[in-house]
Amino acid sequence: MLSIAVGFVQRFVSLHSRADALVAQERKTEYSVIPGQLNTSQRPQYYSPDHQESPLSNCRALHAGMRSLPDELLETIFDHTLALSTDRHLSLNQCIMQVCHQWRDLALHFPPLWSTLPDVSWDTPAASSPPPHTARLSGWRDRKRDAVLLYLERSRVHPITFILHIDVNHFNADPLVQEESERLFQVLVSHSHRWANVDLAIPFRLLRIHSDSFKGRLPQLKFLSLKVTNRERGVVKSVDCFDSSSCPSLQHFSLASNNPWGRDELISEMPWAHLKTFTDTRKNPWETRTFAKHAETTDTIRCEITWAHPDQMRKHLESHFPATSITELAIGCTPSALTEPGQAECLYFADELTLPNLTSLKLGFGRVWTPHFSLTHVLSFLRRSGCPLKELDIRDTSFNTSGQTPPTTLSQILALCDKLEELRYTGLIPPSTLKAMTFADPASNINISTPLVPNLHTLRIRAPPNTFSNWFSNLHPALLNDLAKSRTDITTAGPKLSLSISIFFSDRMICCKVFCALERARSESSAGLPVTLQTASMLDGWKDALRSLAEDFGSLLSAAYYKQGWTLNEIVKEMEAYDIIGFEQILLLEEYNILDLLDCATYVEHARIPCAVLYKLPKRLRAVKEKFWGPFVNETDDGRRWVARHGGTSLAYGNESSTVSMPGSL
Repeated sequence: MLSIAVGFVQRFVSLHSRADALVAQERKTEYSVIPGQLNTSQRPQYYSPDHQESPLSNCRALHAGMRSLPDELLETIFDHTLALSTDRHLSLNQCIMQVCHQWRDLALHFPPLWSTLPDVSWDTPAASSPPPHTARLSGWRDRKRDAVLLYLERSRVHPITFILHIDVNHFNADPLVQEESERLFQVLVSHSHRWANVDLAIPFRLLRIHSDSFKGRLPQLKFLSLKVTNRERGVVKSVDCFDSSSCPSLQHFSLASNNPWGRDELISEMPWAHLKTFTDTRKNPWETRTFAKHAETTDTIRCEITWAHPDQMRKHLESHFPATSITELAIGCTPSALTEPGQAECLYFADELTLPNLTSLKLGFGRVWTPHFSLTHVLSFLRRSGCPLKELDIRDTSFNTSGQTPPTTLSQILALCDKLEELRYTGLIPPSTLKAMTFADPASNINISTPLVPNLHTLRIRAPPNTFSNWFSNLHPALLNDLAKSRTDITTAGPKLSLSISIFFSDRMICCKVFCALERARSESSAGLPVTLQTASMLDGWKDALRSLAEDFGSLLSAAYYKQGWTLNEIVKEMEAYDIIGFEQILLLEEYNILDLLDCATYVEHARIPCAVLYKLPKRLRAVKEKFWGPFVNETDDGRRWVARHGGTSLAYGNESSTVSMPGSL
């Protein structure tokens, strides 16, 4: 009997979806017909009596069979319909009740159909909503409240699922919404013994006032997503209404608390060890920290924390969880932080913190100056922890990755990471490290040894925007090419992974300069690209003409003005006739700075360009710019190995076929 019910449910749900699609298609067909152009001979057949009789007969037969089903089987059908359907709310309930009177009467007294309450989201400021005191908005709130109360009544004692988002602490919040939302929350608190899956976003004041009302009264709560924000100044006493004694069935918990006025905790510590998954995010003006466990099958924990006092960091990392359970650690400092990493915090990280099972480490300090931190601290931490690191992300643009830091420090760090698979780095990779990461050519007579990080399959390098000139002058393009070639040439023997290398930049022009430097160093033919005197003279003329834009050309009636306009028109004609058939032309244009000058020319005011309207020069210059930049931005098969991605703001070595791992590789 159960298998028959399940099959019926599947057909019922699919029939419900198919009926909606057919209705939409019929409406689309009717709306697409233009009055006066319908041929009566092509009229659809569903207007004929014979065509209407067949569906009516099928419908009567189907209803006759449904009316004969016993209530026990119908309840089983309803249960499985709820399990199979993706719809959480009214449409499915209405569809079931419209089948027949028997189904309607049974559905009205079937609590599971009403156990998922309508979503309530009153967390929008009044300024972004219609006028708060209008009758229309008030009626909408009343209907939403009445629907929630109706579902609570019809669901009886069945466990309930609901979403309630309330944020009425904005300076322009509607006081009527505040009163209504508080009353609704109080009603839901009275049913807390039925809470099963709850998504709450409420002011901390509401939680503090009603915490005693549902403390110890959450026996069926399995999933809880809680977001609270404190708007009250002064010392805050944390609430402990979600401890293990109050929520014995809790398995999944997501917490996000924000206290803008102090370091006080809003929610007391949870029994994290008993939860299958959790996310715990605590935020205040001095720090933000997040602990998360995303998988039920493991005990590993991810930790993200902005830099705080060492005592606070020790409390977060050592008091709540054993050090062996933390496998992912992200430490950073955002520009909005009130404090910056000091010497004490850096020494705690370098000399005390020990995480032996860490597999992912991310260090990012945004634009905050951190004079006390360097790669030496990372090296000290990894030596002491002895962790099997697989991901290393150093995205700082502030602490010194060269100069005071010895150039061999990064090599020493990578030497401790034999299992490293992903490396993200902002700054310069020293030439000694690039050489140590490169596989030796088996055809050479050099003694072949295992390079650093032999399992590395992803390398992401980001050029620091504020120090690009120094970064570019120390780029070492030949060494980058050797590294990329040694790890992506699948024809070369050796048990190595195929490495994906990407370099990211702040704008397209910088990316193009690096592209040309890498391709010149890689290709002997492009390095010695022959340039005739005629071509050189033409490019010099382009450069001089583009540089002269926006200069003072004198009166609009002078002969010099029209002469300059005619000369510029001839230059644009030459550019329009110039074809780029390979990346060698891109290197040549960049060498004469044509691409950069064209980019600047498109931003010159029309009044500063001679004869702009007469020759339509602004529009044509934009077209030439897109023509010259197109072969660089768009990947083409012209022999290049470095390919522009993300609109020309990043470079990747090779194409898709060259980044596929070798079968049987490590």
